[in-house]
Amino acid sequence: MTRIESLPLGARGSQSISGILLLLLAASFAAITANAGGAPQQHDASVANLVEYFTTEMGVFYSPKQQIRYENGMMGVFATERIEEGELLCSVPWNATINAGRRIVDPSHLVCDTVRNLAREMRLGGESEFGPYVEYLLNQRVGQLPSAWSQPAKDLFHRVLDGPVLPPTDATNMLDVDWLRDCRGTDSPLDNNAAMLVIQRAEDDLMVPVYDFYNQ
Repeated sequence: MTRIESLPLGARGSQSISGILLLLLAASFAAITANAGGAPQQHDASVANLVEYFTTEMGVFYSPKQQIRYENGMMGVFATERIEEGELLCSVPWNATINAGRRIVDPSHLVCDTVRNLAREMRLGGESEFGPYVEYLLNQRVGQLPSAWSQPAKDLFHRVLDGPVLPPTDATNMLDVDWLRDCRGTDSPLDNNAAMLVIQRAEDDLMVPVYDFYNQ
């Protein structure tokens, strides 16, 4: 069982601040505790600087009982010690997220301003206040979602299915419909990539550094 809560932590100018708290019960974490009881290991080199930056500079809490590493070619979060029921694993304050610039009570499928703000930070690269996270995103393989594929690849995708469309039914047109049409987004490689990253990794309207490794 996983529960995500949003709690008020204060104020930042006229913006309210919330924290994203992830509470995992020990029973649900059993599947990834293969190394429990062993000596804590370092995070994978590709994310170690990211975790250190956000925990020391941006107020993120990340339990030392877990590590982020590759296993069988995939990035994941693994327990290195026993985790008790209800124990806090990760807490991310509002100002450590890339968001729409305002609180979104009922976010739509794709929050346009979150995409625009992420694209702005991606253009800043290492100069962004979210530098390590932005650089990590920029290093990810582009085109992981069918919406970002070429038209011949989309056509082949539908020919391979050759039957009832599997959900999500809009897998190949999210970019064209949600970003370019509904958001009136800019059709540039960076902006399109930002839109796909938000669809792929966001928690509703928030891009949440460190926490989003749980969702990979």
